[in-house]
Amino acid sequence: MIIEFVGPSGAGKTFIARQLKSYLQGNLEKARYIYLVDNELDSHYNSSWERLFVTQKYRFQLFLDKNFLSLLFIRMKAKGKKLFSLKYILRMFVWYCRMADILTNCKGNSPVFIMDEGFLARCGHMFKNRLNEVLSDYQELMGKINGIKRIAYAEHRKIYVLVKCEDYDEIINRVLARGKTSLYLRLDGDGRVFHEQELKSFELARDYLDRIKADYVVIDNNAKQRYYTAQFNKVRELIEKRSNCDLSNERAIL
Repeated sequence: MIIEFVGPSGAGKTFIARQLKSYLQGNLEKARYIYLVDNELDSHYNSSWERLFVTQKYRFQLFLDKNFLSLLFIRMKAKGKKLFSLKYILRMFVWYCRMADILTNCKGNSPVFIMDEGFLARCGHMFKNRLNEVLSDYQELMGKINGIKRIAYAEHRKIYVLVKCEDYDEIINRVLARGKTSLYLRLDGDGRVFHEQELKSFELARDYLDRIKADYVVIDNNAKQRYYTAQFNKVRELIEKRSNCDLSNERAIL
């Protein structure tokens, strides 16, 4: 199971992802391994040398895939690619390769991977020099991602958590409070324009999920909450529902 977060920069995706992990650890009916991908996926490697070897292996396999090369070519042509570097994009693809291996080879209860930013979130502006403006843009890019055999993105169970925050001033306050360099603070000109574009990208992502009938939960995070119990309950229910469906299918095959 992969849980991907989607939302504007500063909406609270990372904060909520960490809370979701703690909630699931205490509330899922069956014990599972739950990982925050950005911080904990490397725990599967026995050493830094093993991590380096496996990473290079994945990169080699990706560069043999025409869909991956197509996405990379689009990215390399884009202006302003410093905003989302090729290095970060390659790292994201390697994460998915690693998750695909673990999910394919796991026995018993499958692990849950929580990504505070995944493919869908970045398809708004990962590969082009502007934010995508129509649904067909999402479909084009996600079609290429689904076609990468090494990742098998379309084959794995996924739940999306959409975090929305329309209050630009609140977002900037959160960014300043966490003390990290933010995309908004690095942008030339008015960051509000970029924020409006990200909100539009958010709505396009939701339209895309509706079209493919994906499972998702929406969190309105204009006012940062202390607890997200109601929304987390929905995520848990979706995980357990999908797990029960898989068990039913296995029994039918047997």
